[in-house]
Amino acid sequence: MTENEYHLLVYIFTEEVNIPNFIGLFEGYDVIPFRRRGMFNNSNNSDGLSIDLGSFDHLPEQELDNILQFLSQKLINVPNYNMEISIPVYITPNNRPALSFTKKQIDLMSKLKASLDIDLYVLPDDSQDEGGEA
Repeated sequence: MTENEYHLLVYIFTEEVNIPNFIGLFEGYDVIPFRRRGMFNNSNNSDGLSIDLGSFDHLPEQELDNILQFLSQKLINVPNYNMEISIPVYITPNNRPALSFTKKQIDLMSKLKASLDIDLYVLPDDSQDEGGEA
């Protein structure tokens, strides 16, 4: 990897939706159902989905707008859910990643009641291995 890589994941937790039907809303994406304990009001369990929305060499503004709009359309009839938008960023040495959000994107995340999790991972410098020991 020579540049930064941004990955976009969405986690949705709900206790009121039939998960197999819910998965169908995200056809075309890599969706993994799972169960999490105590997510809603100290309840025992809630069902969830992990939705992999892809990897990018930068986080394009229009792509993020489209994804947030898509999520708001899919979740309009879902009465009770929690959402986390997760963006792990894999950074190569000597690169400086940029990550910013427009007012529209922030408003859409707020409308979706989404929390935002950004994780930065600095990858090892492969160039240190070049020309080293034989």
